[in-house]
Amino acid sequence: MVKIFTALQKHVVKFLLNLLGKHFLKIIIYSVGGGNESLNISTNLIRAIKYAKSLKSNVISIVGKNDGYAYENSDCSILVSSDDKLFLTPISESMQVVIWHLLVSHPDLKINHTKW
Repeated sequence: MVKIFTALQKHVVKFLLNLLGKHFLKIIIYSVGGGNESLNISTNLIRAIKYAKSLKSNVISIVGKNDGYAYENSDCSILVSSDDKLFLTPISESMQVVIWHLLVSHPDLKINHTKW
């Protein structure tokens, strides 16, 4: 499991850094559906994405569905979904946590050393 985690960490971080550049990573959206303007769903996320774009900031979304606003309007969209709709939310949110941990624990991104 540790080897898989380390390999995944290197791949995800390298991909994101190559795509956006270390100093331009501004906003990361974690959402299952990603928002929908016409249905008035997760409009706070939609406003955040629009604001980041107005500042020329990059947006990364890690979402469970490919038809939401975040997926369609991000510079980089990572889809972590499930074929079984019953498990869409738990699988999406679980994988978002894994990706988040990969990012915050990567040596190239850490500002402070971990304590444990």
